[in-house]
Amino acid sequence: MISSKVKFLESFLGEGSSLSRNNDVAFYCPKCNHRKKKLAVNLNTDKKGHWGKYHCWVCGEKFKGKNLISLLKFCGRYSLLKEYVKTINDDKWFTLDTKKVDLNVALPIKFIPISSYLLNNDKNSNLKRAYHYLKNERKLTDIEIISNMFGITTDKNYYGYVIIPSFDKDGELNYFVGRSYTGSKYRYRNCKNAKTNIIFNEINIDWNSDLLITEGPFDCIKSKLNSTCILGSSLIKKSLLFKKIVENKTPIKLALDSDSKGTEKAINIASLLMKYNIDVQIINFDKKYKDIAEMPADEWLSIYESQKGLSLNETEILKKRIEGMV
Repeated sequence: MISSKVKFLESFLGEGSSLSRNNDVAFYCPKCNHRKKKLAVNLNTDKKGHWGKYHCWVCGEKFKGKNLISLLKFCGRYSLLKEYVKTINDDKWFTLDTKKVDLNVALPIKFIPISSYLLNNDKNSNLKRAYHYLKNERKLTDIEIISNMFGITTDKNYYGYVIIPSFDKDGELNYFVGRSYTGSKYRYRNCKNAKTNIIFNEINIDWNSDLLITEGPFDCIKSKLNSTCILGSSLIKKSLLFKKIVENKTPIKLALDSDSKGTEKAINIASLLMKYNIDVQIINFDKKYKDIAEMPADEWLSIYESQKGLSLNETEILKKRIEGMV
């Protein structure tokens, strides 16, 4: 029974530590994403047949009458979790009524797709302003705006932000990014789910072809290639994206920001992936552009095609590190 509990938890939280004397197993916390395994889950079954009390020693997330599923939902594997919930009435592994737990990521309330401005002539002034931000500042086409399901909301937490949804391989919402179009000092306001547990718009990814990795969603969309973004500038081993790349041996093209920090982080990612025998290439482009999102599409595609097919080796990685120091 203990081994089946561990196997179930590891399908969400990754490999756990060795079992302690008190039947605790340590995992990476899906809420705070601390670099060490600081989430302790107890596997002992109480008199009522319940188990799974947990506590993270970093962020303080812990069992307070909460269902264990309320922790696991941070992992984003909703299809798998839903399948297990179907059997929950015949099992006593959890602690409360699971029907009360929402397993889905949800868009902010009163989400309004920007396509309604284009297709239905919606007169909402905020829709118009968001549309012109995407069209004039981000240089997106109407097709890109519609197909990527950009929207806005009246939710006070995301008011004044363009909402950019992401979907998993089954077409289920797994994340969203909010980008201010009103000049807020907080440019981004993202979904509360842990980004390491999702792959941005996996629904569009072909794992058997070269995969371009960018920093943000606008870079990803404007690349017009088989691509995803890391919603930042780092890729860690415990992330779902890293695991899928290694599992599929997917060749990677890196196109992070063109500044020195972006270059350094691209080198770090490349070095990590190469340890797992992944073919990696760093795409270099003119530093007058910060990222792909700033570049004219034809110029970007020309640069990409001219550099495609040149994989890195350890010597070239070392050379790039040295170049970054001088």
